[in-house]
Amino acid sequence: MKKKLKWIIIGVVVVIAGIALYSTKTGGVSAEVLKVSKGDIRQYLEDTAQVLSQEKQTVYIEGSGKVIDINVDAGDAVKQGDLLLSLDKKDMELQLRDAEAGIEAARAQLKGTELINYANKIELAKVSVVQAENAYESAKRNFQNVKELYESNALSKDEFEKAQNAYNTAAAALDSANLQMADVKQGAPEYLKKNYKAQLEQAVIRRDTILRNIRKQEVRAAMDGIIIEKLVEKNSIAVPSTAAFVIGNVNNLELEAEILADDANKVKIGDKWKLPVSRLVMQF
Repeated sequence: MKKKLKWIIIGVVVVIAGIALYSTKTGGVSAEVLKVSKGDIRQYLEDTAQVLSQEKQTVYIEGSGKVIDINVDAGDAVKQGDLLLSLDKKDMELQLRDAEAGIEAARAQLKGTELINYANKIELAKVSVVQAENAYESAKRNFQNVKELYESNALSKDEFEKAQNAYNTAAAALDSANLQMADVKQGAPEYLKKNYKAQLEQAVIRRDTILRNIRKQEVRAAMDGIIIEKLVEKNSIAVPSTAAFVIGNVNNLELEAEILADDANKVKIGDKWKLPVSRLVMQF
């Protein structure tokens, strides 16, 4: 046994000597060397996560028709009031032009009533005044003649009173014609003005209704944020209450990860996390 152990030791020495001789000839074997230092031992759990906004809003379409333009896509930043989507509104724009023409027509009709139609009535009133003046002058001359004859006892009292009554009637008619002239000059009768004003108001209401409907053909951002989801496509047909976009507030985000049951007990509130490009790395 001693001889056998001796030969084993000799063999090990020969092998070590051979390795040393080979290393000397080849320049040695390179190896990575690390400096050992004290530090904390940390364990990491890697998983994917979804970025969610705690403050988000779904934007709905109020109008109806074909989607002709979409100005944003998922991931785009928007400001409150930005135009996101437009529906076809050609027919409504034609209706708007027709409504505006109706307003102008009502205004012209009201103006014409005051300045043109009643100009004719004023002329007629003037004619009535002239006729009343002529009748008055004639009755006045006749009364003066009758009065002279009556005072000279050439006519009876009855004939004198008839001439006097005719004169008084002509004077009253002249006063009435002048009053009618003054009334006509004040303008159109109030009931007719109210009628035309009502037509104008109806035309304005129709115009404003069409404008509101046109605004419904546009979808605008209701808040600042990021387009999280785009739920409609160009050339699609939309109806009222169709969800178009989801906008989220990028200043108030959270990450949602589905941790396996085997790892769930390793995670607790307050653990630190790191976010690489596409992975959520939780440190605990």
